[in-house]
Amino acid sequence: MEERLYARAIRKAYRESVACCKDLSNKKRSKYFVKLIGEGLEKLRKRKEFGWPKSTTHVAWRDNGVPLFDITEFLFDVGLYELDDKKRYVKRALLLLESEFSRRTEEILKDFSKLTVGNAPMKIFIGSLDPKCSYSHCTEFPDEIAQAARHCTSGITGAQTCSLLFCTIPHCDAWKPAEDGNKEPDSGILNEFRAFSWSNGDWKKIDVDAVPIQRKSDSGLKTDHCQLIPLP
Repeated sequence: MEERLYARAIRKAYRESVACCKDLSNKKRSKYFVKLIGEGLEKLRKRKEFGWPKSTTHVAWRDNGVPLFDITEFLFDVGLYELDDKKRYVKRALLLLESEFSRRTEEILKDFSKLTVGNAPMKIFIGSLDPKCSYSHCTEFPDEIAQAARHCTSGITGAQTCSLLFCTIPHCDAWKPAEDGNKEPDSGILNEFRAFSWSNGDWKKIDVDAVPIQRKSDSGLKTDHCQLIPLP
C-alpha cells in the first residue's frame, strides 16, 4: 500500500512537470521535478496511516526552502528523516530517493549505489533507461540493475531488509507540451510512467491505481488487491 502511495505521488509530480516545463532546460526540468516530489512527500508525511511523528520528521530535497541543517542537498535528492526532539541530529532515515536521467545503465548504477550505502526502510529510484523499451514488463530491465537491487535491499544474511521502488519515466528532453493550442500535454507522454517493486529477487510491476479494499466474510476481514478505485 505504501509503495503505491509513493508511486502515485511521483507520477503526479512527473505529470505536473511535463505540463509546466515547456520553456525550461533539461537541467531545470529535472530540478523542478525533484522539487514537486519533495512537496508531494511532505504531504504524505502528515498522513496518519504512516504513523510518522509530525513534529520531528523532515523532508529534505534539493534547494528546499527549509533545508535540513542549512544544507542545500542533504546527501540524497529527497530524504525523509526523523530528528531528535531539538532537531539537532538525524535519528534515522525513513525514506531515501535518488534519480538519474541519463539513459546509460552505468550512469544509473552510480546514483543507484547511493541507495545501497543508505539505510532506510523505504528506498526509491527514478530513471529514464533505454527509450527503445517500454518497461511494461520486468524482463526488460537490464540485468545489472537487478544485481544492484539485490545488494541494495539485503542485509548480511542475504534476506531482504527494506522496500525498493523503481519508477521509470521518459527522459526530460521528451517532455513536450501539447500542440495545436491544447492546454494539456500529450497523453502518450503522461502515460509513460511505470513503477516496479523489488520482491523475492525480482521486479514486480505495480498497478499504481489499485488500492487494497477490506471486505467482510465468514472468516473475518479479507483484503482484495486487484480492484481499481479512483483516488483523489
